[in-house]
Amino acid sequence: MRRFLPLLAVALTAAPALAQSVNSDMVTYNGTPGAVPADFGINRLFDADGDGVFATTALERISFGFDAQSLVNFVEDMVFHVDPGNKRAVYAVATDNVIRLEDLNGDGDCNDAGEITVWVDTRAAFGVGNTSPDSLDFVPGTHVMYVSDDIWTGAPTFPSGIHRYEDLNLDGDAQDAGESSLWVDGTLTQTLAESGGPVVIGMTDFEALMVSSSGVVIGFEQQMRALIAFKDLNTDGDAMDAGEAWNFCNLVKNTAVNGLDVNADVLSGALLEGGCVSSSGPGIYTSLEILDVGYGEGPGGRDAFYMATTVSPITCAPAAALVYRGVDLNDDGDINDAGEVTLYYDGPNSPHLYNPNSVWGGTANDGGFSAWHNAGPPGTTAFIRDTIEFLKDANNDGDAMDVGESLILHSWDPDGTFAVCLTDMPAGAFFEPPPTPPFFIEFGTGAFGTNAMRAEIGNAGTPVIGQSFSVTLEDARANTTAVLMMGFSRTQWGNRALPFDLGAFGATGSFLYQSRNYIFPTFTNTLGEASFSINVPSNPNFVGRDLYFQWQVIDPGANPLGVITSNAGWTQVE
Repeated sequence: MRRFLPLLAVALTAAPALAQSVNSDMVTYNGTPGAVPADFGINRLFDADGDGVFATTALERISFGFDAQSLVNFVEDMVFHVDPGNKRAVYAVATDNVIRLEDLNGDGDCNDAGEITVWVDTRAAFGVGNTSPDSLDFVPGTHVMYVSDDIWTGAPTFPSGIHRYEDLNLDGDAQDAGESSLWVDGTLTQTLAESGGPVVIGMTDFEALMVSSSGVVIGFEQQMRALIAFKDLNTDGDAMDAGEAWNFCNLVKNTAVNGLDVNADVLSGALLEGGCVSSSGPGIYTSLEILDVGYGEGPGGRDAFYMATTVSPITCAPAAALVYRGVDLNDDGDINDAGEVTLYYDGPNSPHLYNPNSVWGGTANDGGFSAWHNAGPPGTTAFIRDTIEFLKDANNDGDAMDVGESLILHSWDPDGTFAVCLTDMPAGAFFEPPPTPPFFIEFGTGAFGTNAMRAEIGNAGTPVIGQSFSVTLEDARANTTAVLMMGFSRTQWGNRALPFDLGAFGATGSFLYQSRNYIFPTFTNTLGEASFSINVPSNPNFVGRDLYFQWQVIDPGANPLGVITSNAGWTQVE
């Protein structure tokens, strides 16, 4: 033990870390597989203890919008927006409505009477019953919303396309006369000026959209398999005139099919194609149903455009779980030129902790991108825990694939969730209920030892001034040295950002999740279990202090260093 502790301490001060920073809350629409009654609803994740991640319990995850699937039903997209008058609300496309969630009584959720309302019934807005809203976004700094209309089957009929809504009279909805219009008419066509000559496109099936800082609306048109940009240049209330639509980005080699120009790097083979051979028709199939903008995050204050594939790994494995990032470097209005799009995240080939082959949702935030995907720690039965992973290009090489460029924000417990969509909002936008002791929250992941099991932290009791409690260990190597670490932070230890990957020093699969302010050596028994009792001083100044615990276990043969770590635990003094 005397040799191990200084060795690890020296290792942790030897190399710089790529620090992550997340200052946003997350909002998700999801439910538990097979739950009866159905528990699908909108949840909010917030960082109560300031450590940059979200605990896997109700302490940092609350129900934000749940009404037994009355209005909060089949939500496909959401966005946070500050209304005129500084009213903060979340908007969501749900079945045939755009709904609005506002916390009227300031309790941190929108579950009370009158807090979930219909902002616009997309059927009634046009007097028809065939609308199917799919995606939405606001023009930054305004109260103008654009909504795409998905066509499932058959030919487009009025009002297919992209709709524009605005609450002109500030009454909390967009259902009054003049507040809705058909901005892109999906029953008509547009002509694009491509390098091979004019190309006529239909505009019937926009699966997702995003709006740039300059008000350009960019939609993924499923039949064209490309991102088409629109802007009302002559201010006549639509984007249907000559020159008001153009090819913004095409990541698949389908020129032979529809004549659209292809991104130069995809065409040359320098950039991985975002699709695969179609099983239902000629050409290449893709689905870029997750779009978001990092406003002003690119070089020179340009927007950064994030585009994530949602194709199934079963039918299109080469293009599954890919996230692209594009910047219009030459300011020509598109990102089809060489060097303008990078493969920001290659999920299946990621060097990070979990390797997804599907991405369910995503949002641009804090200078990076949070992906909600299907990989995570195992649950207690058949399901893995779907994970929200924050990705940030810390070394400015154009991707977030390097060590230290991923942070696991949250993994659903205990047995995963059916993930649908994800967005972010500024931390503190809504009241955040503080955690109430007693609690002992486990987070992180323990490393595998030579016994093929992960070391797991646990507890017997919680800290109360003047009393004692125990931190326990199980599933570790039998009859070996175990060291309990106690700290006061899970984000920083000296100049070291946490969590810190110890793999670079030979402790493969091990992470330091907390500061090492105190260490308490002990031994495991023949079952690989250990326990250490902590006496809490009778000092009222300690009440409310956050404490973090983690185990180190000597395990020769588990990795080159012969040391593994457990997962960690967070508790608070009462």
